Amino acid sequence: MNKNIRITGISQLSAAQLQSLMLLYAPLVQNDAIILYQTLLSLKEQSIIDYNFLTTILAMGLPQIERLRQNLEQYHLIKTYEDEVGTHHIVIQKPLEGDEFITHRLYSRVLFSKLSEDLYKKVVAIFEYDHHLEKYRNISAVIDLGNEIEMINANESAFEEVHEFGIEHQFDYPLFIKLAQPLMIPSQFLDNTQILHKIGEYAYIYNIDAQNMAKYVAKSTNLATQNLNFDKLLGYISNAKIKVKDTDTILHPLQFIKKLQQGIEPIKNDRQLIEKLITQYRLNYELINLLIEHSYQKNNTITHNYIEKIAASWIVKGINTVTEAKKTLEVKRNKTARKDRMVASWENTNEKENVVIEIDELLK
Repeated sequence: MNKNIRITGISQLSAAQLQSLMLLYAPLVQNDAIILYQTLLSLKEQSIIDYNFLTTILAMGLPQIERLRQNLEQYHLIKTYEDEVGTHHIVIQKPLEGDEFITHRLYSRVLFSKLSEDLYKKVVAIFEYDHHLEKYRNISAVIDLGNEIEMINANESAFEEVHEFGIEHQFDYPLFIKLAQPLMIPSQFLDNTQILHKIGEYAYIYNIDAQNMAKYVAKSTNLATQNLNFDKLLGYISNAKIKVKDTDTILHPLQFIKKLQQGIEPIKNDRQLIEKLITQYRLNYELINLLIEHSYQKNNTITHNYIEKIAASWIVKGINTVTEAKKTLEVKRNKTARKDRMVASWENTNEKENVVIEIDELLK
């Protein structure tokens, strides 16, 4: 079956991302999958290709390419969508850099199981970065907008129409940037994509709007050193009150927990669990709510280890839709029900035997 392919996503890798791809991802997805990834990356500028084209330039069969594509999907190196006419839209994702990969609860464990202990330690040692500069005061010059700020404000509307902000986290970056100057948020934060990405990610995890997030970022900024204290920022947003809206189609997981608990705010550990499920397990709100509800039904509480175990199994099996997830949970419920029936049957049989023995003793 030959399908057309349209490739979007990132255009190039940094040196750190390439290093991570070759040393950390390759043992997990296979070297041939890395070749497929790099080929897709090089073909991104092409308007449209098809799978026959890939089989020719890679000298691989369609079944092999399909398997390698799924390997890349499982580790979030690509995402594949199919439209109404059958075209595959492949979105190339950036790999986690070394320190992010090594601290990932699932990926690091899978890598450890693939390598020997000694080899794993050698690979990890390569990615041990020196963070000593973070202890020092940053005296680097910062951008001076001067009179240009009026021109920037005048062109803001036109800029928003052509520049896409916050697609990944659904965060209102334009509003955040507008509020930055009045709140004295350093302008270099707005030029740093990593800082903006982290701010948007925190807002997504804890359901903070752009206006409140701008206030928290301002409070967490040391104006003397021009540094953003992320620990302080996390403290502000993790303690923010959660507003539950009955009109929302899909509740934010923290709102969902609050609703299950009859208005009681989620505890710190539950907030950290939600953060982990979003950032490390890459689950959407609907899948996380499904896990929380399942844990409540089975254990009458939010059992963290149990939830993470299921989440990890979903990643390994490539489960990313609610329909697929519900099927796996239904299988678990059926197995538990069968086990409970067997135990009940055994206890009932054992009880009858005891009654028979007691009657025999009385007759004697």
